[in-house]
This record gives sequence, C-alpha cells and structure tokens, in this order.
Amino acid sequence: MALLYTNLGVAYFPVPKCASSSLKFCLHEANTGLAPKRQDLRKHIRMRSFAQTNLQELEGYEKMAVVREPVARLKSCYADRILRRHLMPESHPDKRYIKHHEGEERKLKSCNLPEYPDFQTFADHFEEYRDISRVVRNHTPVLSHWLGSDPLFFDAIFDFGALPALEEWLRTRGGGGSDNLP
Repeated sequence: MALLYTNLGVAYFPVPKCASSSLKFCLHEANTGLAPKRQDLRKHIRMRSFAQTNLQELEGYEKMAVVREPVARLKSCYADRILRRHLMPESHPDKRYIKHHEGEERKLKSCNLPEYPDFQTFADHFEEYRDISRVVRNHTPVLSHWLGSDPLFFDAIFDFGALPALEEWLRTRGGGGSDNLP
C-alpha cells in the first residue's frame, strides 16, 4: 500500500528491510517541513501489501520504491530482528511485545531451534523461523508482496545501495536532502 506525500507528489511503496523506516522519516519531513516523532510514524503508518493498494488514489502521483538484494535483506532482518531486538518475547524489555508474541518460545523449542542462531543456522532454517516468529514473517515477504509483479508500474525504483540517486530524485521534487537516509 502506498504512502502518499501530497506536497511532493510522491506515492512511496515501503518494503521492510529496504530503508523503509528511514524513508518514512525523510519523506514526512520533506513533505511537511516538520521532523516526525518515531512513535507517531510507527503508530500511524502501517505497511500493507500491494494487493491492498487502491490504485485510483494514486492518480497524479509519481510512484516509487526502494529494493534491496534479497540475501542482504535477509541478513538485515537477521541482524536487526534476531541479534539486536531479540527473537523471543521473554528476552524483550517491552511487556506489550511479550504478550503480542506469546507461544513463539514454545514453538521454537518444539522445533529444537536456537533462540540466537548464527546466520547460517537462521538461513538453513529460514522457513521454520518464519513460521514461528511473527516478527521474522512480517519483515521477510518477497518483494512482489509489497510491490506487485510489474516493475513498469513504478516511475522510479531505487536500489538500496544507491540512495544518493534517490536523494537527488527527491530534490528535484522539492524534497531536499535528509539526515534520515542510511
């Protein structure tokens, strides 16, 4: 589902682990002139699949997305969601997170998988970790889940490794630069 930035004339299609959080900040600031608060963006901007997009509301917007090489995207999920933020709820400092992910620890133990796998173990058992963990599942659908199957639908698709080109593209739309891009 696209996020619409009316002052920029941009419809952004976010993809997890493709700089989506950073881009939401950058685009919000470029669109409104105000720096958003992290909790406001996370609370009010939920990502939805391409299938949930109302294509009629995109009339007059330039459609853009950022993509990332799939293995790099998987490694990013591993580093951020497994190592940094903890796979299992009981390890997480936020009690709401723990309640939201009840039952995952039991599933993990029943599959005899480590809570803190090395990357090779995570990759070898990726489908099992996806089945067990809502966090992993939400951050790893294939790109077509978020972007559809026709790249010609988009006016611009940027590679994660070439974000300066995206910054330049935004500048030409009145977006300016941003410290929020990785």
